Amino acid sequence: MTQDRNTPFDNFMHRVLLRPLPTNAISRIRLLAKEMAEGAAEGIWEIELYYESEQRGDFGATTFITDTYRPTEFEEYLQKRWSKKHPDWKLLAVNGYVKWLNGGVRLLEKAFQLLDEVQPAEIFISYRRNESSAFALLVLARLKSFDLNAFLDMSIQAGDDWHAQLEDEVDKRDYFILLLGGKETLISPYVRREIEWAMQSNSIIIPIWHNEFEYKSSAFDVSPEIDRMLSMTHTIRVLEESASAYNTAIVELLNRFGITP
Repeated sequence: MTQDRNTPFDNFMHRVLLRPLPTNAISRIRLLAKEMAEGAAEGIWEIELYYESEQRGDFGATTFITDTYRPTEFEEYLQKRWSKKHPDWKLLAVNGYVKWLNGGVRLLEKAFQLLDEVQPAEIFISYRRNESSAFALLVLARLKSFDLNAFLDMSIQAGDDWHAQLEDEVDKRDYFILLLGGKETLISPYVRREIEWAMQSNSIIIPIWHNEFEYKSSAFDVSPEIDRMLSMTHTIRVLEESASAYNTAIVELLNRFGITP
């Protein structure tokens, strides 16, 4: 029996669904245009995107009729990614990302120009020095190479109030990367405190397991809140101790920020 393999569309959806949807209206328009262009660039769909619609005014409103036909990949993307609440096509057209067609839209050059832009992000990297220092420095270097603003606590100056500064750094960051490379990481009261700060500030937490680490609730004495987060959050895994495996994990991390190296 042959095993089912993910299609290019499945891989595309897995990648985009890991990215948070912005709340700002302009950011939502740009993200939709960028992901539409991303799908076209990867051959998931054409630059002219059609869908079943009920005409309302000049730009229409999408009506999904899943009981009479199989949705196209583009329609399925709109359903799964935006739950039918994507920005109005008129707003994308006014901003120069699409041109309205009868029953669909055509992507314009300005949408494809968004593919070269990095998603703005403020990132905190949490780690245990004796387990993940080298990996933390590698992650920091790769993030900065794509102009992402990442913070590693090695930059705290001697004599500073490190506790207050660390809490402030975690609080103002959008993302919290948690490197887990051994059992001592979660034993560390400093790492636990950073995780708690990240959860309190509603940061997007991205755990990365390496050095054969695997989280199991029964093996760690952590708070119920941390246990729930670690058990339910999507994890990036370094599957073996090799340069290629670490690179694969970092590529997956970069994909979270809309970057395809």
